[in-house]
Amino acid sequence: MTGGQVAFTASVRLRIALYRSYLYLIMLTETVPREAPADTLQWTWTEVAPRLVAALEAVESAPRSRE
Repeated sequence: MTGGQVAFTASVRLRIALYRSYLYLIMLTETVPREAPADTLQWTWTEVAPRLVAALEAVESAPRSRE
C-alpha cells in the first residue's frame, strides 16, 4: 500500500535539506557549461543562490542523531 502520512523527523528534514542543496548546486554550476544567457544567469544567482545558502544553513543546524 502506498500513501499515508510522513513523519518529518529530524533525519527526514536533514535529508530534504541535503537534496535541496544538491539540486541548487547543480542549477548554479550548469549555467557555465550550458552557456546560460545573461538574464537566466542573473535569475539563477538572484533566486537559487539564496536558497542554496538557506539549505546549507539547515544542514548545518540539523541535529546529528539517528532516528
